[in-house]
This record gives sequence, structure tokens and C-alpha cells, in this order.
Amino acid sequence: MKEIMHRKLNYIFVLLLLFVVSNHTLFAQGNNDDLNNKVVVVKEAQVSIQEGDKVIFVPQIIEKEIPAPYFECTTEDKFINIDYTPTNLKAQAIKKEAPVEAQNSYLKIGFGSLLSPYAELNYNDIVKQKFTYGMKYKFSMAQGKLENQKMNQHLAGIYADYVAHKNLKLGFNLNFDRNTHHFYGYNLNNDTTDYLAPAIRQIINHFDAKVYATNPTKNKWKVDYKQTLGFSYMFAKNKNVEYAIYGTTNFTKQFLKKHFLNVDFTFDINKLTYLGITDSIKRNIFNAGASYSFDDDNWNLKAGLRLAFDQSTTYLFPNLITEKRLYKHYLIFYSAWNRELQKNTYYSFVSQNPYINTILDIKNTTVENRIAGFKGTIQNFDYDIRFTNKVVKRMPLFVNDITDMKRFNVIYDRSVQVINLQVEASYTYNANLKFDFTGNYFLYEPLDELKAWHMPALTGNLRATYFWNNKLQTYIDIFGLTGAYAKAKDGSAIKLKGAVDINLGGEYRVHKYIGVFLDAKNIAHMKYQNYYLYPQFGANVTIGVRLRY
Repeated sequence: MKEIMHRKLNYIFVLLLLFVVSNHTLFAQGNNDDLNNKVVVVKEAQVSIQEGDKVIFVPQIIEKEIPAPYFECTTEDKFINIDYTPTNLKAQAIKKEAPVEAQNSYLKIGFGSLLSPYAELNYNDIVKQKFTYGMKYKFSMAQGKLENQKMNQHLAGIYADYVAHKNLKLGFNLNFDRNTHHFYGYNLNNDTTDYLAPAIRQIINHFDAKVYATNPTKNKWKVDYKQTLGFSYMFAKNKNVEYAIYGTTNFTKQFLKKHFLNVDFTFDINKLTYLGITDSIKRNIFNAGASYSFDDDNWNLKAGLRLAFDQSTTYLFPNLITEKRLYKHYLIFYSAWNRELQKNTYYSFVSQNPYINTILDIKNTTVENRIAGFKGTIQNFDYDIRFTNKVVKRMPLFVNDITDMKRFNVIYDRSVQVINLQVEASYTYNANLKFDFTGNYFLYEPLDELKAWHMPALTGNLRATYFWNNKLQTYIDIFGLTGAYAKAKDGSAIKLKGAVDINLGGEYRVHKYIGVFLDAKNIAHMKYQNYYLYPQFGANVTIGVRLRY
């Protein structure tokens, strides 16, 4: 029955793709005024299917327009990426407001009820519109009610970019993060293992540096290019060491106004060394691709091929994306079909789950995506409804180590069928009040395992933000998840309890340079477990001050 169902799904996607390509001339274009209000696809986004982390959104007063710093905590790809564009959530009917002049640099200090000091420093500046530079530092800490339930995090970075010529922009960024966690999970073994804090402390240090060169403006040759070269280095308390040298070369040539040719090459040379093991784990990846794109007011098309090399294995991956305007900007149909090679690293795993074991079996993952959906904008309302069917080869899953349930191993299912229905919506009531919603339903069908361990079946996030007189900014964020399972010692499935996580807060500017803030996280005090035996920290209320300069 499963094979029949998957064949039908494949047929449906093929028919949808053929429908868009063969029938694009059957739909009216509408008048020019309508086309001026179209939904603009800026770039192809990276969308991830991950463990159901809550989304915490803290609105900030608009600052003066300084180019965004290139701060990136990690270069490794997260779990499953989809090469397609979500809805551009910007209501058409709201008039554009001029940016409010304010200080882009600030110092933020606070203290929370979970013995959680908080500090954040952000400095940015621009010199003669050519040289931009900045730095940041952030420290957070929390201590829960359980024994050894504590963590702290340091994030630091500097960046700079310089427009050397109208056809050349140079830049670099350097980032460091240090995360400290403890294996505080419930002890099911009832043994005499040493669970004192120093013995169960997990410390991960990670450096990442990147340089790049690109064209800041359009040139007479109508060629866009970008070259990046980076280096990352991780070392841990458990003596694990991992480094990577990576780079990307990208060229796009525009011709005949609406046609584009793109070629790119990426490489990622990675090495992981475990203490006491002489053989290092190498997972070098090389990609070379080319694609053609057509973009006009009524429909878009992208078609390409990519060669991927994973050690001794070679892959040929397709990439096909179509988009058709069915009725003005109110109703747009899109579809996509692609395959890709996904890199997994020790650092990417420990970033998702800080309670993993010292030694893991690490393999790369291949993903095939089949996507179809509708999106659009109706006055102040934006929406995106998407159906995705994917096949994941060597899908990594977190399972508790049966010798010590406080720690997790990574296992791989040879092939997992994933069906996903995603709904995104945004409503702008006026210039001060906005609502956003994202909901996902997942159906996992593993080949080897009983369940897709620790992957929730249903997640939802509702967010509301309110601004008043450029003085007060408030938010409320409601996140829910359910349907995740953990693997018991005997291999059976343990269903994890669902939860509703509520966060709210705000900031009030008492002076041009001074603001006070309050953030209340998980106010329902839910002790849900994203990972089995690890309850969340519970409610935490932080108050503090922000100094702008």
C-alpha cells in the first residue's frame, strides 16, 4: 500500500509540473496597475525540517539604515533544506514609512528569575557609505530547579566590508561561540555513576571565519558574482576536534532582460578527530551546478542540474522550480522538484541536541523534495500553503543511549518518507499591529525504525506584535507541538507529552538613549521534553535596561 501511495504522489507532482509549464499562456496577465503590486520573489530561501524548537521573536524599534552585519554562528547546513521561496510577508496596502533615526549600537543588560544574567553589546558604524564595520557580544545563562540543570552561552563576533569599486565589494567576518550544558536528564539506571557537575559538563567551542568578494551593484556586463572562502574550527571538553575549509563560487549572467544563466561551485573539506582514535572521519563534499532561469510578471521557471561528490560516491541531482500567477497577486501557484546532498557534522548535531555522546557515527544525508503550493497577498493579508513530499536517505535520528539514558546517540534510517503540510499567514491590521502564524503537520514513514524519533507530528506558532508612538513595543508568542516519540530501552515507542509554550514581553523607551524591557518566557511553566528525560527549564522572567549610543 505504501508503494502505491508514493507512486500516486509522484504522478501528482509530475502532472502539476507539466500543468504549469504547458499552460502558462492560458491565464490573463491583468492590467499594469495590478502588476505593480505583485509579490516579489527576492531569493530562494532555506527552509528546514527540524526538531520543534519554539520561535522567540523580540521586536525592536527601527534603527537607522546600516547594512546588516554578516554574523553567522555556523556554516554547517541544518537538517533538511528546501530550495524554494516562502511567502514574502509584507502587506501591499500598508504605506511605506520613512526609517526612524535611532542608534544602531546598544548595550542591553538584564537578570532573570532562573538566576539568569543577560548581557548584549552591539556596535555598528559606517564611514562615507563605503566602509561598514561592527562587533557584537552576547552572554546568557540559566539555572533550573533540577540538579545540574544549568547552561550558559557566549557569542562574539566582528565584521567589516568595504566597497573598493563600483564592481567590487570586499568583506570578512569572524565569529566565536561557547556553549556549556550539563547532562541533567532524569536517571533511569539507578546506578552509582558519577553525576557531579564537572563529570557531566559539556563544553563546545566554535570559531568561524569567512572572507568574500562580490559586485555591490549591477554592472554593464550584467554579471553578478560572489566568491567566499571560510574556515571553521570546533574543539570540545571531551577532546573532540573538528575543522572545515569551505568555499563557494557563483556567477549569474542576465540576457534578453528576463533570462538568466547561473553556474556555481562549492566545496567543503571536513575532518573530525576523536580522542584515542587514530583514524579521522572525513566527509568532503564537492558540488558543481548550472541552471537556467526565466522570470517575468506572470510566471517563473528554473531548471538545472548539479553534480555532487561525497568521498567516492557521485550524484547527479535535478533542480526544477516553477511559479505561475493565476490571478493577479492574489493567487500564485508554485511547484518544485530537487535533490541534494546534505552535510552532517558533530557540531551541527551538538547544536541541535547538546546532550549527545562523545563518539558518534556521522554520515551525510541525501534528500529528494517534491513541492506544490499556493501563495499570495490580499490587501493586508499574506498566505502560503505548501504540500511537500520528500524522501530522506540516511536520515539522522536522536535516540537515548541504553547504557546511559542521559546521553544520545545518532542513528540513521536508510529511507524515510516525509509528508508535510505547511501553512503560513500574516495579517497587518495597521502600522502598529501585526499577526503571524505558521503551522506544520508531518507524517513520517521510516523504513528501519518504528518512529522518526523526537520529530513532532504537529507544530504551530502564533505571534502578535504591537508598536505605539515609537515608545512602546510589545509581543506575545504562542508555540505548540505534539506527536513526538522517543525510543525506549526495549525498542518500543514512548510518546512525549505535547505542550503550549507562551512568551510575552516588551520594551519602553523612557529616553532617546534609554529603554527598559521585560521578557517572560514559558509563562505556563510547561516542563515539556524536546528530548526524552530532559524537561525544559520552566518559566523565566527577565527585566533589564537597554542603553543606546
